[in-house]
Amino acid sequence: MNTKKLPILLCLLFTGTSSHLSSATIKEKTFLRTQPPGCGLLMRLDTANIGRYRKPGEPQLKMHITPFYRWSYNKSDIGKYFGMYNDNSGALDDFIEVNSDSETALGNSGDFIHDQTGTAIELKDKVLLRPDRKTYGARIDMCADLDESGDLQLKIGIPLVRVKTSINPESIGITQAGEVPGMGKTATLLDFLSGNIKNLSTDNKQEPLEKLKAPATYQSKMGFSDAEWSISSLIVKKENHLVRFGIIGTLPINKKPEGEFWFEPLLTNGKHVSIGAELSGHARLYRKYSWQTNVFTDLEYRYFFKGSEIRTLLYHNATGEYSAWPVQSLGGQIGEKGVFPLANITTREYDITPGALFEGVLGINIMRKTYSIAIGYSVYARFKEKVEIPSWNDDTYAIALYEYDTTDDFTTLDAFSLAVDGNNAPQAQRTINKENLVADSAATPWQLTHRVFAAIDYQSSSTKYPVFAGIGGFADFAIRENSALKEISFWLRAGITF
Repeated sequence: MNTKKLPILLCLLFTGTSSHLSSATIKEKTFLRTQPPGCGLLMRLDTANIGRYRKPGEPQLKMHITPFYRWSYNKSDIGKYFGMYNDNSGALDDFIEVNSDSETALGNSGDFIHDQTGTAIELKDKVLLRPDRKTYGARIDMCADLDESGDLQLKIGIPLVRVKTSINPESIGITQAGEVPGMGKTATLLDFLSGNIKNLSTDNKQEPLEKLKAPATYQSKMGFSDAEWSISSLIVKKENHLVRFGIIGTLPINKKPEGEFWFEPLLTNGKHVSIGAELSGHARLYRKYSWQTNVFTDLEYRYFFKGSEIRTLLYHNATGEYSAWPVQSLGGQIGEKGVFPLANITTREYDITPGALFEGVLGINIMRKTYSIAIGYSVYARFKEKVEIPSWNDDTYAIALYEYDTTDDFTTLDAFSLAVDGNNAPQAQRTINKENLVADSAATPWQLTHRVFAAIDYQSSSTKYPVFAGIGGFADFAIRENSALKEISFWLRAGITF
């Protein structure tokens, strides 16, 4: 557990800016870990009962359900996150441009449609990337007292959610469909990104894109997100303030990401188990007649352990530079016939360590009899992931030359060189080997998100089975660089205490 970095997280808590961190735009990534929908501190925070003291007696069981809707609104920033730096223009491309007549376009027609004679109608297109996520569902929570006083508590929560994502590719240039040689048809760049270009002809045999696809439609998944649990105890119990400490954890339920789509809908943290600790409390600032005001805070630290996930790695040449859209480009396998998008083979299981996650809340609530209003600030901080490559077949795959005739077995003579001395390089400098793979390209960087929240709640005065209901929401107002989604969320909440 990376406990040495915990003080850094605590120093960042409740700071309204992250200007002291690097302001460079993050780019050339193939994967973005998003916050699991329905999970997180604000989704668990019971604002209806902050400052309400219960009398000792029979242990209580509290249950509530929280329907929610959440959407992102920084599509341009995330487009740059997945974009490529363009040496020709000296700018960051948040679009894929294919045009052999352009001096600044990164892609050529032969990178996406194989034409070994070079006589077919060329593909010309420019597709903008504007990733977006929408989630909705309901979270079910249970809080059970483990003793008569309610000092010792067990909490369990699990969301049932639907996640919709899309890279939102949009053609913004003059589109010229490219000819698929020998097939009597044409295709666009959107066809390629959707996995719809397949050539069965013997001299231009091409497999479709099967991994890291980017169709124009939204991809959707429904299921349970991560189950979250905690066991906590009151460590300070005074008339005007309480402090609670507990052990918390995450249990993954749903399956891992499959790597089929570029911006895949993620239901969970990728089957990673976590363990951590929480410290929460509130203090009464004011009380007169039926009015009272409380300040409250909640701090949580989790560590997610290492596990395997399917990711896509980029690769670079001997000088550390990327070729144009490397994993979308066509390549071949030594000794086999035909070409395929290289994402099909660089997308596989790698060892991922998500590491530490910290969330903090600071807020104030005003209560009058059965009603309360809470407002506050929250911070979400997650350390950079670590990606490791357990194995790779060296001297096996390479970028295919445009003129490669697929009736022949693919050899290094049919491959672009990854060395600086051209196509006369030895085999080891033509094939994509483990040393060429860039593990960092699939690692989600440090994420730091600031948000404000508010909630209005009602707690019945019934002494037997009190019910409570409320409405709330949050809005992200700042993130570190372009490393995370900016989102807005609204929720309803209803529950009962037995």
